[in-house]
Amino acid sequence: MIRQWLACLLLFQILLCGYAAAGDGLYPRLSQATLYEGTAETRAATYTAELYLLEKQLFILHLAIKFKRGNVRTQDITGTWRQTGGGATLRLVNRHGLMLDLNVGGTGNLYGEVPFGGQIDQKSVVLKKTPFRRQEACLMGTLTRRGSNITLKESATGREFAATLDGLPTTLPEKTPVFADVVAVPVAGGMRLLHIRSFSQTFPTEAAASTQGDTFVSAVAERIWTLAAMQDMPLSSWRFTGGNTGTLEIAGPGLRAEAHYTVNGKKLTIELNPKNARNLRACGAAALEALLHHIAVWSLESKELCLSTVDGQSLQLQPGAAAQR
Repeated sequence: MIRQWLACLLLFQILLCGYAAAGDGLYPRLSQATLYEGTAETRAATYTAELYLLEKQLFILHLAIKFKRGNVRTQDITGTWRQTGGGATLRLVNRHGLMLDLNVGGTGNLYGEVPFGGQIDQKSVVLKKTPFRRQEACLMGTLTRRGSNITLKESATGREFAATLDGLPTTLPEKTPVFADVVAVPVAGGMRLLHIRSFSQTFPTEAAASTQGDTFVSAVAERIWTLAAMQDMPLSSWRFTGGNTGTLEIAGPGLRAEAHYTVNGKKLTIELNPKNARNLRACGAAALEALLHHIAVWSLESKELCLSTVDGQSLQLQPGAAAQR
């Protein structure tokens, strides 16, 4: 029985090594401050998509439809971006229900169906990387003013950005949050507001996130999670044991490490001791070791476990089988 188990374990390790070797480096790593553009033509109109991948994992998807009769219709969609599936997919999500997957080509092009008019008007577009330029975008969110300091909590992502605005409206209240519709340009570390189109102290009702009621213990702990191989991230399995505080076990081909973790609501802290940190570096997982120290938030998105840092970097883990207690 023991020999059979060891044989199965050896076969699993061989398969993992093969998977890691095949998956590593197949897809380019997408980076922030990049712009992708693509167009599609029909008899009636020209469809143009501009996708900006920005700091803190923020994306802005600027869509334009130019009809042959001369009318132009534009839309800005915002959210967070993550590269998943071992680098094969760029996933765009937001708190309003968007989940758009684009395939990442070996040359770095993006391929997929873009929702120019929602589900009823999607167009297949090839998005190619072009020289980056700053783009004005229409954003909405919670705006809070404290003296000359402004913060914008963008509604589609829930991310907070420091903002600057020359000539604050005299009617903008002090310290009292307002819901604002603004035109902004992302800049390093924040937003530059060009102008506030409108604001109100009445806030729209936001749909609760589907994972709002999930707790770490019920949704994450005592389960096996898999991190796909992706350039500087090795293929590995993860398991959190101990409830809201306990031990994180990470294992993979030639890789084993343990860390202490603590959860408080959606906040997650992972602590590696020096020995385990050295183990990860020695296994060629220095990038993973560096990222683990900065993990701050956990969330579930379409059944994936997302571990995010304050500056917007993230790891996406696929669910596996429930562990035996």
